[in-house]
Amino acid sequence: MRHSIVAIFLWLFVSSCAFAQSQGLDLGIAKSVPSGGSPTWTNQTSGVNASCGFTTSCSVTGVTVPSGFIVVGVGGINEASGASTVSSLTACGTSLTLLASPSAPNGGFLLAEFYGTVTGGSCTISATASGTNAWNTMGVALGELSNLTSTTPGTDCTGYYAASQNAPYPCTSSVTVASGGFAIAVFGYGASATLTSTNLTIDSQQSTVAIGIGHAITTLTPTFGGGNFLQAAIVAAPWR
Repeated sequence: MRHSIVAIFLWLFVSSCAFAQSQGLDLGIAKSVPSGGSPTWTNQTSGVNASCGFTTSCSVTGVTVPSGFIVVGVGGINEASGASTVSSLTACGTSLTLLASPSAPNGGFLLAEFYGTVTGGSCTISATASGTNAWNTMGVALGELSNLTSTTPGTDCTGYYAASQNAPYPCTSSVTVASGGFAIAVFGYGASATLTSTNLTIDSQQSTVAIGIGHAITTLTPTFGGGNFLQAAIVAAPWR
């Protein structure tokens, strides 16, 4: 008799929970939440300011920037009297996070990769160098990452070349790309020419300053080329 009563109460409890959940009531029971889908890499574009005028900070105006999480590459010849890096960048009025900027000597290619979330629109992108009067020309290239599991990148890689070798110009280490993720690379050199790559899809480039942005979906050592014995630099990182 006791077992029958217990069984009846258990049946009533289970039935009540099922009915409550069918009516959209929250009983504090953990539920699985569907994911937002796999990461995507879209809306790549580029822009240039061909006359910054030997300034420490330079801006590229009228760049079409998507609303969301973006990765931005910025670069140009370092006109400062000594070595310089890119120290900060704003896009659409928002300060972005610096991933890496290899030190460039006078006359070298000043390059950096930044990331962050912006409102988007027809925007101004402004970069500041650590060296005084470093900018005379500046190019930008960017794209949007969506549906990320984390907006923090994995371990990055960099490479810098002071007109010391034939192309290609690789990162000095590889980047590990998780299944479904992307390696996003920015790269360029001190010449007006077309960029190439054997293992990156180049999504957008600005030939006036020769800066580009590209991606890969597998673990690799990102590499680019386009000309020999050039001042060249590359930065890349994986996202998932």
